Amino acid sequence: MTGGLPPDLLHTPEHLAVPFPAWERLRHEAPIWHDPIDDRWVVSRYADVVSVFRDAATYGVARPYRRFSDQIGPTLVNLDGPPHRVRRGILSPEVSGQRLAAHQPRIAERAAQVVAEWPDHGRVDALATLCIRLPLLVIAELLGLADEDHAFFAHCSEAILAGLGGDPAIAARGREAHLALAAHFDPAIDARTAAPGPDLISGIANATVEGHRLTREEIGSMISLVLVAGGETTGLGIANLWATLLAHPDVVDGLRADPSRLDQVISEALRHNGPVIAEDREVNRDVEWHGVTVPAGATMRALMGSANHDETVFADPLRFDPDRPDLHRGKESRPAGQDPEGRWGHLTFGAGDHFCVGYQLGRAEMAAATTALLDRYSSVRIVEPPAFRVEMALMRRVERLELDLA
Repeated sequence: MTGGLPPDLLHTPEHLAVPFPAWERLRHEAPIWHDPIDDRWVVSRYADVVSVFRDAATYGVARPYRRFSDQIGPTLVNLDGPPHRVRRGILSPEVSGQRLAAHQPRIAERAAQVVAEWPDHGRVDALATLCIRLPLLVIAELLGLADEDHAFFAHCSEAILAGLGGDPAIAARGREAHLALAAHFDPAIDARTAAPGPDLISGIANATVEGHRLTREEIGSMISLVLVAGGETTGLGIANLWATLLAHPDVVDGLRADPSRLDQVISEALRHNGPVIAEDREVNRDVEWHGVTVPAGATMRALMGSANHDETVFADPLRFDPDRPDLHRGKESRPAGQDPEGRWGHLTFGAGDHFCVGYQLGRAEMAAATTALLDRYSSVRIVEPPAFRVEMALMRRVERLELDLA
């Protein structure tokens, strides 16, 4: 079942630009396939991807995401079991539920402020001036960072992200940026420990879960993780959403006529062009997939992007259709799979133990940015057709997003 597929199937320029044909071949010809270039065993069908995510005992994260721990220390991303559960229990209440609801008016204000800086008409680079910028502004505000520190915050974020690419020299600069960020926050951590407030630092510095409280070093690691995960992926989510939405003027018109449709538009955009397309796991015991034994110690790559386009789950999956009846819309499900109404959840936020802890915050920023855009401008067009690229095999991002506004 590994198929006679070319060894560079997931590495050609064509695939990096448009991955859907290769994903379809994998689902039909080789549902378990060894990528000899990346040395990964790849699963691509919806049910198989969900199975990997639901079984954290068999499929661990420590080794595949060592590049995170090498730079910023142990975090939710590269820990399993009780250490992961404790950290998740500390962070999750700070970026979801009632606490997030309290921040939503300010998130909407931030988005409107950024859009208000744009000209009344003409062209803007939305990728640089909003998609990348807005999530950092929101996170900085959640952390209680002063406005004059935003440039430093953005610099650290950029350095840490660049360091995840694997180059040792660049990774060292990312580690230095993390340490600089941790040192910068030391006084704030001291102050919030002595006198907690409503900000994110107060929450993570003072929380106790299962008898555990984060050390100073662990608090610094969590701050860097929030910066990287909450900034980069949300920024890509906004950009991919807009590139997809604005390529469908009929959907934009429908959204203007009925803003309550925004929630389902975001859900479909996350399925159709989600920014995170794959996650890696270490196989902790020998497992059999479609008649093939994958040995313990191997790395499994779960292709969420392919699963989101599995035609046995989503009808006509290449079509962007916010009204599709087979997609679960609204609050994503951590277990994933099929809901009681027979609809399926997209897998862009993952599933299982490592389901994205900040997904509600990400959705809130995507909604606020889109509302601000459509409220200010009666006409929004993409100057050039959107071009996407696969990056580090795990992300899919729009390369440019220049808008013509009126």
